[in-house]
Amino acid sequence: ATFPNTAEIYTDAPVGLTDQFFISINPLEGANPEAFDTDDNESYLGTSSIKISVPAPNNPNGNFVGGIFRDRGEGRDLTGYDALTFWAKGSVNGTISAGFGPDFLDEEFPDDDRFVVDRENIELTTAWRKYTIPIPDPSKLTKVKGLFSFSAGGFDIVDDAPNGNEVAWTFWMDEIKFEKLGTIGQMRPKIEN
Repeated sequence: ATFPNTAEIYTDAPVGLTDQFFISINPLEGANPEAFDTDDNESYLGTSSIKISVPAPNNPNGNFVGGIFRDRGEGRDLTGYDALTFWAKGSVNGTISAGFGPDFLDEEFPDDDRFVVDRENIELTTAWRKYTIPIPDPSKLTKVKGLFSFSAGGFDIVDDAPNGNEVAWTFWMDEIKFEKLGTIGQMRPKIEN
């Protein structure tokens, strides 16, 4: 038997996840757990999206936002997919990091975090745009609980600040899912002469 291979993570609601699917990075590390919400007035497709309010560096509740969407069941089999995709836009141009893999279950022995995929410096614009995160080796992803991760903002993360200014801003994400695109190529390193 294999684990479920559900591709969708969030469309108009979390797919195959409980209502408590978002887990914030530890507030003791400076994360703002109040920055995550859903928005029924803004979406790429359908009627709802995820709304992230990136805090200003001097916010007393935390100066960045980040966390994961975790499958609280047995996990998912992602061997049939070659990319994680999502649609996003910002209130201003800004950058985020996104990926999947971490599940925050065992920080001392993170066996299930062996295959973390992360794409940094994803540049958002003020219009909806599709973003793709290639999966390097899907054959290893037979039981994944950390289905999506992201982070933005931070006092010392100037690159994540819109237009180089460390100010509060907002971004939205929608249609988060795994896909078999068939167009993902793996880089092959080589030494020239």
